[in-house]
Amino acid sequence: MNLSTVREKWHIFPLEDLDNRNVDLKRKLVIIPKEDDRDKIVERLFNAADSGKISDFVWATPGLPMLIFVTLGLIFALVFGDVVWLLVRSVLSC
Repeated sequence: MNLSTVREKWHIFPLEDLDNRNVDLKRKLVIIPKEDDRDKIVERLFNAADSGKISDFVWATPGLPMLIFVTLGLIFALVFGDVVWLLVRSVLSC
């Protein structure tokens, strides 16, 4: 995704960061992006892209709130019941 898009949209989190400990800039993978570090990472990436050290495209992901998935799971469980128990019961009754 383009860095300018990542900078503009607050819900998109970069999955890359820069390792500044060495002379060379190395990209490292951010497995679990934190909202507190998002702006710092975007600024580091943007500054490195402006200086020509990296390209303008980074790996990014939309941050989906877990509340959506928890709510969908609750609704599914209320409507259909415990799916795992239904599968185990059907296997044991054969």
